[in-house]
Formats: sequence, structure tokens, C-alpha cells
Amino acid sequence: MTDGHCSFFLEKKRRFCRFKPNSGQKYCAEHTGLLGIPTDRKRIICPIDTKHTCYEDQLTKHLKKCRKQQGVLPAYHCPGINSGEADEDDLDAKFSLLDIPTEDLKQLILKINKLYDEHIKIPTEILSHSCLEEELCNNSYGIPAIRHRKQQASLIGHLEKMGLIKEAMTFVELGAGKGMLSHWIQKASEENDNCNYILVDRGTCRYKVGYYP
Repeated sequence: MTDGHCSFFLEKKRRFCRFKPNSGQKYCAEHTGLLGIPTDRKRIICPIDTKHTCYEDQLTKHLKKCRKQQGVLPAYHCPGINSGEADEDDLDAKFSLLDIPTEDLKQLILKINKLYDEHIKIPTEILSHSCLEEELCNNSYGIPAIRHRKQQASLIGHLEKMGLIKEAMTFVELGAGKGMLSHWIQKASEENDNCNYILVDRGTCRYKVGYYP
């Protein structure tokens, strides 16, 4: 059951495509074109990124906003600036961690840890908050999901410690993504009136967290 979404099954992700098809179509525009299904408008492979397609009659418009579009690098951009005194040929060389001897990696890790302990003095205070208590105890979540929730719980704990979880507050989340942090701040502020939430992000993110009044 695709519930109004594209009927194309993505083998690698083990789920159906989440894009919505056009009226009267079974597949979204992308997969309709890939499957060679005839339509009123022709789709062609994007000349910038061959992994997706676009409408032929909107090619010019698509090229201006294609995510893979490589813009002109700013004047201050200097490739390899953080590569030390390595030769230019070395900068272009590609290698895998598997190519590096294990002992060399161990020595590098020891060196990094030593420099960190000697020069980086960042006090750590990990807090939590009751609004995420149930989420943190959910055994169905994987390690990344739990890690993110611990971070969010600590941030909200610090806000509360600083007296910022109160009435008539405006919270601005930069790089909001799906809006998870704002969602939990909102849950933590349920008893507070006149709070506003502003979510800012340069890109578009699907499947944002729903609004809870």
C-alpha cells in the first residue's frame, strides 16, 4: 500500500518512493521517466547530475537550481590550504584508511588525543530533561537516534538551567532540519504561554516534525 505516494519500490531502502505522483499517474515524475512510461511532457537526464531527471521544457530553469550545480568558488577559497607542506601531486592522491598501516593509525590517534588533552580545555556538563524521558527509554531506537535525543535533552536541560524555559519566549533554531529540537523545546514549554518558534534552514528538508499545539 503506497497511500497516495509513488508505487516504485526502492530495493536498497526497502520501502516505496515517498514522492507523490501527478494526477492519474501511478509513479512520481522521476520514476515515470526512468520506467519509460509515455506522458505529455518529456523528461530527460540532468546534464549536471545523471542520477536524476528533469522536464525537457524546464531544463533552463532546472539548471539554475539543481543541487549538484557547481558554482564559482569564492576568492578566499584555497584548495589544500590545510594540507601542510605536501606536494601538489600528493594533494590529488586518493587513498583509503585500509591502505594505512594499523600501527600508523594508532600513533596518529595517540597524538591527537595527547594534543587535545594538552590544549583543549572545554568543560563538559551533560544534562537531561523530562520531556525526552520516554524517548530516551525507547529500546526500538538505534544508536544515532538515541544520541540525537540525548543531545537535545542536554540542550533543553541547559536552557532550563539558565531560566530560559519560561513564558513569552521566542526560540530561533538555525539549521533546523526537521525541527526536532524546536519540537522538544515546545513540549518542554507546554505550560508556558505566548512562546514563539522560528525555524531557519538554507535547504529544504522533508518529513519535518509535526506541530503540537
